[in-house]
Parts: sequence; C-alpha cells; structure tokens
Amino acid sequence: MSAKTHIAYLYTFQVKTNNENSDYYRMRIGVRTLQWTSKELLINNEPLYLRGFGKHEDSIIRGRGYDDALSARDFYLIKWLGANSFRTSHYPYAEETLQQADSEGVLVIVESAACNLRIFGPDVMKFHKGVMTEIVNRDKNHPSVIMWSLANEPYNNVEVSVPYFQELYQHVRKMDPSRPITFVNSQQIQNAKAIEYMDILTLNRYSSWYSDSGHLELIQHQTYNELEAFTKKFNKPILLTEYGAGAISGLHSLPETMWSEDYHVTLLQEHFKTFDSLIFNKIPIIGEMIWNFADFKTPQEYIRPGLCVKGLFTRERQPKMAAYVVKGRYDTFRYISPWQNNTLNCV
Repeated sequence: MSAKTHIAYLYTFQVKTNNENSDYYRMRIGVRTLQWTSKELLINNEPLYLRGFGKHEDSIIRGRGYDDALSARDFYLIKWLGANSFRTSHYPYAEETLQQADSEGVLVIVESAACNLRIFGPDVMKFHKGVMTEIVNRDKNHPSVIMWSLANEPYNNVEVSVPYFQELYQHVRKMDPSRPITFVNSQQIQNAKAIEYMDILTLNRYSSWYSDSGHLELIQHQTYNELEAFTKKFNKPILLTEYGAGAISGLHSLPETMWSEDYHVTLLQEHFKTFDSLIFNKIPIIGEMIWNFADFKTPQEYIRPGLCVKGLFTRERQPKMAAYVVKGRYDTFRYISPWQNNTLNCV
C-alpha cells in the first residue's frame, strides 16, 4: 500500500475491420512501468513488496480448471486478506483470471508448466521455447503480469542446466524486455548453478516442515541466514516463493504440533519476524509468498491426508486460523524501503 492515493486506469483497445459488416475486437489494457535493480523491484518508480501466495486452479466439485463463480470468490478473498499478488504455480492460468487480476489490481507471476524439469536436451528446449512464446504472446498485454517464471524447481544442480536456462532466458528477453525473468529454485546455494543468469532470485523453502520437522525455533535463524547468503552471493533481490505448513482444519494442539492449525499459525509468525529483520537489516528481499492459497486435491500419498492442506483456506474456500493471521499482517503491512529517500511511496 502507498501513503498517497494511486488511481489505476484500464483502457479499452478496440480494433475494427474495414468492411461492410464491421467486426470489433476489444481488449482491456493498462499502462505501468516495471524496473528492477540488484536491490529492488519497482512499479511506476515505486518500490514493490509482494504479499501473496501460490495458487492452483482447483476446487471442490469442479476439480481442476477455471470457474467464473470460483474466480469471483477467490479474488474477494485475495482482497479480504490484503494480498497484492499470486503466482500461477505451476502452469499458466486461464486468461479470464488475468483479466480479473487486471481489473482488481492484483499482480501476477506467470509460470510455465515446466515443473521439476530434469532433462535439458535440444528437443526439450525447442518445446520449452514454444511454450514460452505462447505464454508471452498471450499474456504480455496484461498489466497485472509482472514477471515470467520459466520453471518450478528444476534440477539446476547439473552443469547442463546453465546453458539451457541462459538460452531460454535470452529467448524470452527478446520477446519482452519489460519484465523480470526467473525460475523458482529449490536447490541449496552450493548446488544452484543457473539462477545467477535470472533477474530475480526466487526460492522455495519449508523450514520446520520438510526440514527439521517440528522445530519452530529454527525458522528465524535458518531462513535469515539462507536468504542473506543467496543475495550476497548473486547480488540480486530475492523472493521467497513458497513456505508454509500443512494444517487440518479444526485440529488444534498446544504446545503446537505438526498438522494442527496452531502449528501453522506459529510457523507463519516466525517467518514474518524473519522477513521484518531482513528488511530492517537491508537484505534485498522483495516479497513473501505462502504455499498455498487454498487446500487442493493431490494423489493419494502417505504424506498428505487426501489433500495438500497447506492452504490459508479450505478447498471449499473457508478460512483457517492462518487466514486471519495473514490478514492481520497483510492489511497493516507498510513496506519501508531501506534504499529510497522517500519511504512513503512504497507499494
């Protein structure tokens, strides 16, 4: 949010065919600028801090796919939380979703369907380039789209991933010079080989969930040190694209134990403290994205109780305890840029 009033406009671009029975094509567009440095991401020359989550096109009854009524509900909940962004993990969403994001002023990181990519040969490159071409050509006129994500958690710990992502980056950069490009990394810092060629560092981490399970006391130490190390090594701003815990709606436990709503809440709060410390100490973090917006269906696995239950909302879009805690943070959060003389005009 900004301390001054911002008025956003959408314009309608209209094309008319020059014949007797004229046809019209109309498209809503917006105008804004994006810039990025080694410290910040800026929109309309103002520092931007992303407060959001990953999402899935999934719901009860409908299953996978776009649904008008569900989309209206989701955007209502996004605004209710005070969030300003989400990531289309791990595939491009329906264009109708981006149209609504344009109208609502919600920012979007658009991601390709290259999830857990581990093959980096010429045939895959040709296909990957084709996919990114389709994505950019379709979505480049949406002002809500602020970043392209080439992949989610690829095996970029192998040397062959370096020339692969360099070439793919250049392919997308030629099509769109106006937006930062990334891929979402899950490798340890000593193994992450290709991220130095991206504009923004994006990282998935599950401290006290998949690693050091149950040890909430380690979150601040681990997360702070790792994000600081990444930014110092690669001299780029960082975005935590995934963190969180599973919580079964209605399950409570004190002291907090895994799968309880209480554990979920405390885990998020420990991360919030870490993000605030990073900002205060001038570590270039540009946002925090929780995994996940809402519970979603997964294959049957012993590590999940029928669903991925890391959502702030249930699959039916009803709030868990964590949703209220996140709303309390997002609604009142004011980003004070450590690198700007004017700290009031921050988004």
